[in-house]
Amino acid sequence: MSILLNIVEVAESHTGAILADTFFKVLKAFDKEKKVRFSSAQTNGHSPEWQVLSITADNASNKDTMFMHLNKLLIGYPGPINQT
Repeated sequence: MSILLNIVEVAESHTGAILADTFFKVLKAFDKEKKVRFSSAQTNGHSPEWQVLSITADNASNKDTMFMHLNKLLIGYPGPINQT
């Protein structure tokens, strides 16, 4: 099962750091910040339906920076190694 948590307008510059902070705030608002793991294949005993499996962005370099910042914000998130 998939769920869209939110669609958020980012009214400021779309830097990777701002995108990461905004995404983190959405996860916290839905109490999902601890649900971000490596991948559904490596769930460490957690149910795959509670994993964040996709982040869609329109700018590759900002997305790369976003993943590096998420690595600092989210416990258990491996950062760029998990991006495809």
